Amino acid sequence: MIKKIPFFNPSFIDKYELYLLLNKHPVLKNHIPATILANDKASLQQFLEKYKSIYLKAARSARGKGIFKLVSTSTVKFLLLGNKLEIAYKSFDDFWNAMGISLESNHYIAQESIAAATYKGKRFDFRILAHGINSEYTVTGIGIRQSGINEITTHIPNGGMILDYSLVKKKEHDDFIHSLVMHAGRWLSEHWGYFGEFSIDAGISESGQYYIYEINSKPMSFDEDEIEENKINSLCRLFFQLAGYP
Repeated sequence: MIKKIPFFNPSFIDKYELYLLLNKHPVLKNHIPATILANDKASLQQFLEKYKSIYLKAARSARGKGIFKLVSTSTVKFLLLGNKLEIAYKSFDDFWNAMGISLESNHYIAQESIAAATYKGKRFDFRILAHGINSEYTVTGIGIRQSGINEITTHIPNGGMILDYSLVKKKEHDDFIHSLVMHAGRWLSEHWGYFGEFSIDAGISESGQYYIYEINSKPMSFDEDEIEENKINSLCRLFFQLAGYP
């Protein structure tokens, strides 16, 4: 509170700190991919040996920036994939010699790669917008982002595509998303200060397991006009509520 003007969302969200926080929640911990800090060569090598395919993400980045996929294969051994990037390494030592300093200095995390469910042959994720209202949390909008030619990320600037939620909508998806928003909003606010608005990148695996990939304290604008309109309406209601207007 500055000059008695209410505000919310105390900070940006560090991806590793988010993992540690969600891992303490009795429900949310069941929906997070295995994650470690990518600042130790031996630990990262063991992590890759276990999962064979992992994502490398800058812990303080947004909008899909600074994301790579590292794959252990039987042919080229280690393959690093990024937006318009593909580099093969003969050994993990070669990879670490090339990337280790950058991973350490830019505070990267490593995250298990999930074999995601697909729509017409390409993976898709949920983009969920949420707002607080009367000490609870509600879903403002749900968008779908599908991977393009580049399978690394579904973010639009990196080649992802927009789908209408109705194309994949199921009661199970609705139930998970509404429960996720409620639990996440309460948990974030309880531990880090009040979050009045946030977005969630989530997904579902080929086997039907739901996953939380990221939670963003400063949501990007949604390309869907209806979601953006709902966002403005939700923010207006929240501003009036926090300002004490009936």
